[in-house]
Amino acid sequence: MFQAPILRGGVTSRQVSWIKSLTVTGYEPNNSIDFETKNLYNGLSVGSEFISFRLFPEGAGTVLVMTDKKNPHLPGPFHLLMLGMETLKTIATRPFVNLLFRVFPGLRSNRQLARIKSAVEQA
Repeated sequence: MFQAPILRGGVTSRQVSWIKSLTVTGYEPNNSIDFETKNLYNGLSVGSEFISFRLFPEGAGTVLVMTDKKNPHLPGPFHLLMLGMETLKTIATRPFVNLLFRVFPGLRSNRQLARIKSAVEQA
């Protein structure tokens, strides 16, 4: 089970939580693994998925291939409301974020990643 606080306005909110649980529902050694994920937003179910992977030997390793992904439950009204809110938030904040990126171009890149990229390119 994974649990994480949600960022609200750039600040971690302890009042809002997102929990993802993962349950293995099938396993054949060296052949396949199937599992179900469930998502809870502040304790309310916002959907689940069934996912299947198959394993294939390749050289000294193994290739993992997703063979199936199903959403057994239609999203409920709460989930649709949250998607709508996120969409509205994105539309409303996009002009402001674009302005910030123009005024402060350093916001566009992660300096640590840029240093790593530069070091790799020089090696």
